[in-house]
Amino acid sequence: QVLVNLVRNSLEAMAEDRRDGAVRRVTVRAGRREGKVSVDVEDTGPGIALESLPRLFEPFFSRKERGTGLGLAVVRKIMHDHGGDVGAANGPGGGALFTLRFPEPRVPLDPPAAGGLPMV
Repeated sequence: QVLVNLVRNSLEAMAEDRRDGAVRRVTVRAGRREGKVSVDVEDTGPGIALESLPRLFEPFFSRKERGTGLGLAVVRKIMHDHGGDVGAANGPGGGALFTLRFPEPRVPLDPPAAGGLPMV
């Protein structure tokens, strides 16, 4: 649900972006960073208005005409319920960048042996 909400927000922001010839792309990257599992969702849309950043995850805060303001609040709640966190910023090349940080898993993340998934 977290990824669905973030990708949907990215697609909606890029659909509203009126820059001629703008490249529209959502990129999802995952890896380990600073002892946590990290997932980045980055888009090439218009980015996040600086005055919106402090309130972005508040319930019912929305800059969309038809937005309920619940999508990002739900993202934050789900992440906190799983011991994780979410952050938002403008990407280095423009667009929005959301970073999900999960606690290190209890089971190793080694690739499965040939022939199947590891038993947990």
